[in-house]
Amino acid sequence: MNDSDTPQQQDESPDLPDEDLLQELEQQFSEDKSLGSAVGKKLATIAINRWTEKLSPDKIKEINEKYKQPLNCEAMRVSRINPEIRSQISQHKNKTDLRLSKTQQNVQKAVFATLQMAETLSAKKQHSALTENKKGNDREALLRIAVNLIAMLEHMNADVMSMRQESIKPALKPEFQKICHATVPPNSKFFFGDDLAKLVRDSKEINSIASTLTLPRTARNTSTANTSRRNTHTYSREDINNSYTGDNRGRNTSTRPFLWRGQKPYRRRPGTRGNGSQNQQRTLHKKGHISSNYIDDLYLQGQTFHKYKDNVLDTVEQFDSLGFISHPSKSAFEPSQILIIVGFRLDSVKMTISLAEEKATAIAEHCKALVDLDMVKILAVA
Repeated sequence: MNDSDTPQQQDESPDLPDEDLLQELEQQFSEDKSLGSAVGKKLATIAINRWTEKLSPDKIKEINEKYKQPLNCEAMRVSRINPEIRSQISQHKNKTDLRLSKTQQNVQKAVFATLQMAETLSAKKQHSALTENKKGNDREALLRIAVNLIAMLEHMNADVMSMRQESIKPALKPEFQKICHATVPPNSKFFFGDDLAKLVRDSKEINSIASTLTLPRTARNTSTANTSRRNTHTYSREDINNSYTGDNRGRNTSTRPFLWRGQKPYRRRPGTRGNGSQNQQRTLHKKGHISSNYIDDLYLQGQTFHKYKDNVLDTVEQFDSLGFISHPSKSAFEPSQILIIVGFRLDSVKMTISLAEEKATAIAEHCKALVDLDMVKILAVA
């Protein structure tokens, strides 16, 4: 083989990056940023005072109305979600999108203000032979636009901070969610301030004071969860053992007969659905008690502690007289403002009804198992 046929050996090792370039990049992304020259004292005061504060709705509207969309910039639009898509997303997502679109509109107005400033400067350059009076007016107009721009941009910064707070809030425990609305100095390095421990202590003290001065709120039912003003209700749960007896073979369990010692203690109208506990509830309701049942689970509620106790005592006595046994471990006879019943968590302090953690976990695990199956029965999904 000739030497000319032998391929020349190439250096496969790449060139090492320039150390100066790496150092420059490191400084570029370093947390410590170099500072520019100082601005006027009054300008700095304007900027600092409004850095984390929103303008009032009327004020931001007044500023925005000064900067109209240029006739030949009509293509600069703030797009909206298609109605077909908007109807499919949750109310929370719609609300979040509305806030973001308003921030976009403020960005749009800031661009219009910048365009107006650039147009003034461009016209001034083209007509350099302007009178001194005209130059003074242009200078004043440009300064007004610049200050308005500062206010608009800082309003948007405060709006973005507010949205960041709302996004972090659900991840915190309820007793610490108030720190998301705490006032933090503009020069703070961290989102919740430089002294987080003090902020948490203050939040605990406020919660402690508030709990001693106010009465906890509760809901009478799901339809009035956010409007109920009776805020002293307490919950309890009673589980009844052996609430049904009798032969139910081949019969719909929703219309099964209620028997006590082989006899029907209550005569029922044809077509009446339910079980004997419903008959007992009618008696309890006549006494003014608030209660509801699902199969053999009873939900009791009282506007005051004493009314709640009377409700529990009358209910237990009523069912005990019929031979029912209140389950000792499944029943909750002590008053509570947080109750888990039929897989749901009722919280009268925060006025929320949500899935119990155990049930939510079980549903999630069940769904994961269904995903791995090639064919899923409707019963399994249900």
